Formats: sequence, structure tokens, C-alpha cells
Amino acid sequence: MPRLWSRLRNFLIDPPSSGESLTNFRRMQEAISKTDHGRRYGWWVLHNGKRIAELSYVYWDGNAQFWHYYHLGWLDEMAEESLPPEVWPENKVEVQNKEFQDVILPAFTSMRRGYEHTVGLRAAFVPEEKFRKRSEWSIPPLSSFELEHEAKKVNDRR
Repeated sequence: MPRLWSRLRNFLIDPPSSGESLTNFRRMQEAISKTDHGRRYGWWVLHNGKRIAELSYVYWDGNAQFWHYYHLGWLDEMAEESLPPEVWPENKVEVQNKEFQDVILPAFTSMRRGYEHTVGLRAAFVPEEKFRKRSEWSIPPLSSFELEHEAKKVNDRR
């Protein structure tokens, strides 16, 4: 019953636009939820319009409030040496969503966290309007970290 109320609440708060079917609206809401507003698609790291690295989704840290962590894979060795994540804000580095490539945001929220090749981003997401413009959405598979986390939650319930 709580799930039904949740769906009804979502429908009343953000109803489908005219011409949008309820089924498509529900699929869109599911895609938004399962991709965490597009964060799980990952990001390209851009400097002066050139892709210098990619960010592959690892996990969201609920204790760190709003930080989503990504594995950093460099595509450009020169950039790896001259543009570590700590200097992205002052060098106008941007992130581009891998699935919604028209979503490009400043990477002013980058930081290094924990261990090498992990970057945290805050406030990097795909706006709902971008999801609304599509009729189909891909759902990326869970990362190994997410799979371990889900398994731990199931074991903790037992």
C-alpha cells in the first residue's frame, strides 16, 4: 500500500504533460530513479571542449550529503599531469553526461576522496526536462560497489 501512495503522490506532484501517456510517464520516473537523475550514466571530463577523462559511477555517499563518487579514467596523459581534479574549478573544466550529451556542467564541485582515481561530484545531474524529451531510456548496470552494497543490505535484513 505505501508504494501505491508513493506513486499517487508522484503523479499529483508532477503529473504527465499534455500528450504524455501515464505509462510513459511512469517509465520516465523509473529511469530517473534508477539512473539517479542520470548520474549513473557517467560523465566525460572536458577542457576547452576536448575530452580529457571519463568518470564512471561508483557510488553515492549518504553520509557525505550530496556527494556522488566516480572512478577517474584519464584519456589524455598531458591533462593527467597538468589538470588534476583539485585545479578543475580554476581551469574551467566541465563535465558532459555520457547519455545526455547536451548536458554540460561546470566541474566546480570536483574533489578527490578516499583513494587514488576517485573523484566526488556534487550537483551534477540530468534535469528532468531532458528525460521528458525521450520515449526510451537505457538503465546502466549496477557497479560492483553498488552490487556489494545491495547484497550487504539484503544480508543485514536477515
